[in-house]
Amino acid sequence: MTDRYATQVILPQLSEQGQKKLATSYVVLIGCGAIGTVIASALARAGIGRIKVIDKDSVEYHDLVQHALFEEDDVKNQLPKAIATARHLRRINSSIEVTGILADVNQSNIEQLIAGADLVVAGMNDNETCFLINDACMKHKISWVHGKAVGTWGTILDIIPGQTPCYQCVFGSPLTHERIYTTKNVGLFSGVSSTIGCLQFTEAIKMLVGAEEINRRLLTVDVWKGTFHHLRVHHRSGCLACAGKFEFLSGKSLAKATRPCDGGRAVEVLSPVVRSISLPDLALRLSPHGQVKYNEFMLRFTTDSHEIVVFPDGRAIFKNTSDESLALKLYAKYIGG
Repeated sequence: MTDRYATQVILPQLSEQGQKKLATSYVVLIGCGAIGTVIASALARAGIGRIKVIDKDSVEYHDLVQHALFEEDDVKNQLPKAIATARHLRRINSSIEVTGILADVNQSNIEQLIAGADLVVAGMNDNETCFLINDACMKHKISWVHGKAVGTWGTILDIIPGQTPCYQCVFGSPLTHERIYTTKNVGLFSGVSSTIGCLQFTEAIKMLVGAEEINRRLLTVDVWKGTFHHLRVHHRSGCLACAGKFEFLSGKSLAKATRPCDGGRAVEVLSPVVRSISLPDLALRLSPHGQVKYNEFMLRFTTDSHEIVVFPDGRAIFKNTSDESLALKLYAKYIGG
């Protein structure tokens, strides 16, 4: 097994000591999309001892353009991205421990999901979730690497609690970020998602082995123009997360409906009341009202002009609509909570 990492061990930046650190490291990867699949593959091949991958979506045909790990069979089998990613990683490296979690990362589960991690890596464009991850990591003093990509450009930021400016220091508030420049509107070039993923992976490895060359600036990349810029970042006076006030970890008791960050015609509903659903029981209940298909990971229900995808944790996605109030009504009618 030592020969497996031979070309990595001879690097002076890593060495056998560094490889041993990687073998005992635990990394939580949030987001198994275009960026996340690149990171996941690289982490597994590098010999990270324990990897947990978390994602809330399933693999679609349009994902196959940029999502490096997925195959057509993943789409045909309606596999969740986290489950498909975990299966592929186990085939890449059978000597490591890999867990795939199908879940919406929110204030009720984020702390449990990252508990015990040596490092969190997030590859996603969902700004609100990034603020939540920042709160949880700052609270538990877990370093994390942020990355996003849209169009032909992307950004990377390393956050080390107590040392570097945090995500909230740099980006302020999610309310200041409009969902205009999204992958739905401007697309996504696989070259930038691969580049950002590889750079995030590199930062993750440097953090895990305790390297001094940690990137302490905001890195922006445009692969089409071939430009790389390092922007200075500073601790922001009055930053709540740095002060130990974690506003994004405090949740509301009402069901929440949100539009997807890619701007598509769909609404996601998450109810704090409905924590788990028996998909076979729900299928039996919904079958008189429309067409139902389900597997162990999700249920698809089609009625009238609506298509509803329901997950075992109670989360539901309402397709072909952008009406959040309608989605909440349909959730209450067909699912409950």
